[in-house]
Amino acid sequence: MMKIDWNSKYTTISAYAVIVFCICTLIMLVIVKFASVTAVAAKFLKAIAPIIWGFAIAYLLNPIMVRLEALFKKLIEKKAPHPKLCRTLAVVCSVVIGLGAISALVAIIVPQVLESVQTIFENVPLYMQNIYTWTNSMLENYPDVAAYVNEQYDTIRTTVFNAINNIVPNLTQWASKLKDGAVGVIGGVGNFAIGFIVSVYFLTDKEKFLAQGRKLVTALFPLRTSAHVLDICNKTNRSVMNFLSGNILDSLIIGCICFIAMKIMGLEYAL
Repeated sequence: MMKIDWNSKYTTISAYAVIVFCICTLIMLVIVKFASVTAVAAKFLKAIAPIIWGFAIAYLLNPIMVRLEALFKKLIEKKAPHPKLCRTLAVVCSVVIGLGAISALVAIIVPQVLESVQTIFENVPLYMQNIYTWTNSMLENYPDVAAYVNEQYDTIRTTVFNAINNIVPNLTQWASKLKDGAVGVIGGVGNFAIGFIVSVYFLTDKEKFLAQGRKLVTALFPLRTSAHVLDICNKTNRSVMNFLSGNILDSLIIGCICFIAMKIMGLEYAL
């Protein structure tokens, strides 16, 4: 039997050539069958959507869970450790807080904002009349300009009123739907039920998933590269969490200050 003399240099070149050929073939298939590929991708994303939602929810609830777990450990583990009990209580409380925040946002804040916007739209005729009166008073010495403004005012007013008449009924309908949706969120988690269930699973066994992720990265990359990838992931996680927590805290502080100040001064649309 003929012995094949494997040359490492040409073997590497051949391997690269095969890889490039496969990638080019895959790209050509995607281009030629773009509609089919996008349809399959859409079905795949739809199938894993609950997992994506679950991961996102778990990621956002994780800081709350960590703090609650530390609190429960101080309260419960005075004589003997109960890690599973503390983790379970922390996960349940975190999910309840998350659902409560979403329900409060939809049931209170959003309808109130829509109501304020609706009130503004309803007062637009008064605002326009005030602007019209002020403009005429400023243009008393310029009759030609005032005549042109008066001609255009009727057209502008008709256009604005037509737009308002189309928007205001929709705002009322949207507010009603949001209130009904909030009741649905409180009574049962609705379309996000599977996502919340998956998030509970992620939060409960997060150490196991993190360990599996580290093993996967270590298996795919060399030791130095895997360490660099894990370091980037850790820094990204810290940066994102600091950004989110900082913005949430700033928004809450500014919102509370504005609400209190507007209530004290008796201004409208405080919420």
